[in-house]
Amino acid sequence: MKAKGLKSVQQMVSSAGSKYEGDVKDERMDGQGKFTMANGNFYIGQMKDGQFHGNGVLYFPGLGRFHGRWDRSKVIKGKYVFEDGLVYDERRWEYCPERDRRFYTASAEYDQDEATFQDQLVTAAEADQECGTACAKPIEIPAGCYDVGDGYFDPSNKSVYTYDGEFIRHPTKDEIDWIVKSCAQNQTKVRFGK
Repeated sequence: MKAKGLKSVQQMVSSAGSKYEGDVKDERMDGQGKFTMANGNFYIGQMKDGQFHGNGVLYFPGLGRFHGRWDRSKVIKGKYVFEDGLVYDERRWEYCPERDRRFYTASAEYDQDEATFQDQLVTAAEADQECGTACAKPIEIPAGCYDVGDGYFDPSNKSVYTYDGEFIRHPTKDEIDWIVKSCAQNQTKVRFGK
């Protein structure tokens, strides 16, 4: 026998395009359920009085997921896991250091668009100031090499070097496979001889 007012439903749909599948109490999300937002992101977990409350996972399809504990829709504690399994840790985050070329590409595209649109709210200089050193011009790596975050991988001798050219390590075969599959490569043609 269910508690007074508690019933299980197949689906509730809002006019905004979100939907809910799970337990309800007094016509509000309450218990265990799945809430799907209009943009495709969804939450699976505990609900109380129409809000995320308790343990649950907020999914961002194709990007990652946030495992957390909520108190009336406010996050109390949690962790974000990227689609590739990398766990974000704000205390020891070294994955995208300053002058990382991945940030440079995005900021360069922004600067180009900014010059095109006169009605932008901020100027390119303000955007660069807001984004700080991450928008600085990226460190150059040799032609044909791969950016591995702590330096570059040279496939010609299967070695990883600092951005200043100092030897770091010989990666394992598994790491080399991952680098070639996952890391950005300077695709400038390698010239042999003079």
